[in-house]
Amino acid sequence: MAQHSDHRSVQKADQGSEFSWPFGKKNYLIFGTGLIVIILGYWALGNTAVDPDPSDASWGQTFLTLAPALLVLGYCVLIPISLIINGRGNKEGE
Repeated sequence: MAQHSDHRSVQKADQGSEFSWPFGKKNYLIFGTGLIVIILGYWALGNTAVDPDPSDASWGQTFLTLAPALLVLGYCVLIPISLIINGRGNKEGE
């Protein structure tokens, strides 16, 4: 009987040592979207040309307004959400 209980403790130890990656497909999709938004934010920030002629309506001002919003969205919303949400679904016992 002692062997039987030892066998169970070994099985429990083996089950506890299994590594399960906590991120699923949903996490990677949101993380990838966040990276794309961040890249677009830096691209827009790099395309902000300050024109000496204020009467010339250009995309520079639009990019200057859009770039920080994209960077905040990527760094402060999408990347943290991708790390926080449970992409694998709720498993019993976790």
